[in-house]
Amino acid sequence: MGGVRLVAVEASSENENDEEDDLILPLQVDAAFRILLGRPPESEHVIADWCKACDSVEQLAEMLRDCDEFRALQNTGASLTNTSEGGYEPRDLEIFARFARYQGPGKLGFVTDFLGTRTSTDFIASIRSMDGAVEGLPIPTNFHAETVEWIGALKAVISARQRFVAVELGAGWGPWLVTSARAAESCGIDDVHLVGVEGDATHFQFMREHFVENGLDPGEHTLLLGVAAEEDGTASFPVIEDPTADWGAAALTETMVKKGALMDYRGLKVDGVVSVPAYSLPSLLEPFDEIDLVHCDIQGAEERVLSAAIDALNAKVRWLVVGTHSRLIEGQLIEMFMGSGWDLEQEKPCLFQQSGAIAQLTMDGCQVWRNHRSADNVETMVRKSRP
Repeated sequence: MGGVRLVAVEASSENENDEEDDLILPLQVDAAFRILLGRPPESEHVIADWCKACDSVEQLAEMLRDCDEFRALQNTGASLTNTSEGGYEPRDLEIFARFARYQGPGKLGFVTDFLGTRTSTDFIASIRSMDGAVEGLPIPTNFHAETVEWIGALKAVISARQRFVAVELGAGWGPWLVTSARAAESCGIDDVHLVGVEGDATHFQFMREHFVENGLDPGEHTLLLGVAAEEDGTASFPVIEDPTADWGAAALTETMVKKGALMDYRGLKVDGVVSVPAYSLPSLLEPFDEIDLVHCDIQGAEERVLSAAIDALNAKVRWLVVGTHSRLIEGQLIEMFMGSGWDLEQEKPCLFQQSGAIAQLTMDGCQVWRNHRSADNVETMVRKSRP
């Protein structure tokens, strides 16, 4: 089977004979097609037929494995989607069924995700060809993130209580802030506070515009031009030549600055730097008693910044989604958070490609952490709330 697996869905109640437990969700059919056949089902009618035809996920998988299309793929050695390597299992996809899917039209000049969040095509050069598009479920990805990252953010929303607080470090245009706010609203949570920290001035302005476009008042939230750091102070941030094409810049270390002929962590020449405020995570979290989600994508500084704030994270943060940029950092985070009593809910390692004697990062990784002191496991909550 080449590592392809389908995992049976647990009962949605304690009664194993409950008829609802035998239902196959449309989302499970969609996931099975993508995993085993490498494509989505042909139509909603096809999905409905498969839901009626199968009594369990195991039966659904067996029927697909018996079909001619699956055998042909096996004979040709075609590459199928391995969700385990993607950081999630089919059962994890049930979380998307908890949120109403946007059914409205697209809007010219924007890409609209499955929740209805609109992102301007002026922000990102690579999505201009998607002008007016309305995306489907982010499986195995959407225009800016893979499935595993979405699962982590939505878990934080589902486990929130009366208030939802999210912090995005390396926020860019604030995609996770706005998306999680919209998801929280769909769960009936009106009390939302968002904290975004972004080092590039143009990207920071994009974040403010993104808030406004999606019905959020930037003045009611905490949006900061600056970077996350080990301690409060100032930092040197590179001047980005084309902010719509470069979304991977990071604050320079003291060593980089002292060298004079500046190169960033990617080995790219830096033509100029600006001084921006540096914010420690304890300072950012200080105004809040509890934070539902911290999303951290700070281009290689994640271990330094998070380790300096481990006590504040333990005390206040319920869910943490971290973009990772080296295997060393991934191991350091695993050692630190497991040693501090966190649960690793999802993990997708970053990918590298050898270029001469250099291992070049080709895709970021992702880790989703749950602080079991304050955040319940959401699997049962998802199943009990399914429509």
